[in-house]
Amino acid sequence: MTELPILNKNIIKTYEWLKDIEDSAGFYHDDHKRAIAILRVTLHELRDNLPLQNLAKLSSQLPLIIRGLLFEGWNPQITPLKERKKDDFLMSIADKIDEKYNDTDIEEGVKAVFQAIYNHVSTSEIENLKAVLPRGILELMSELEEI
Repeated sequence: MTELPILNKNIIKTYEWLKDIEDSAGFYHDDHKRAIAILRVTLHELRDNLPLQNLAKLSSQLPLIIRGLLFEGWNPQITPLKERKKDDFLMSIADKIDEKYNDTDIEEGVKAVFQAIYNHVSTSEIENLKAVLPRGILELMSELEEI
């Protein structure tokens, strides 16, 4: 079987994201399924709160697999959503996460996803996100910092 370097590179990058999320959220070591679950739902909610141009710019900096998660099931006709409060954003994620992960601390999981974004996306793109995201979502990002 021939190896595909682009896939190998993207698989490695995806595992780096998952490890960042696991570490930041305090998940058990190698709890990749839980990390993917919170990543998927958080990306969907983030996506649905971004203008199309900002979504495209963000997606261009994501590994191929994570970009696929971002756009999974997307209906561009219903986005972006209107002003969201922090609690509404978190509740929407809690409602949509796979029920076997209901014991996940949603706020910590979301912050871990945002921390992974900070760790892997350019500073200029982070600033672009901050300029367009609803205030309630920005509250969740306010404690994070670039590493």
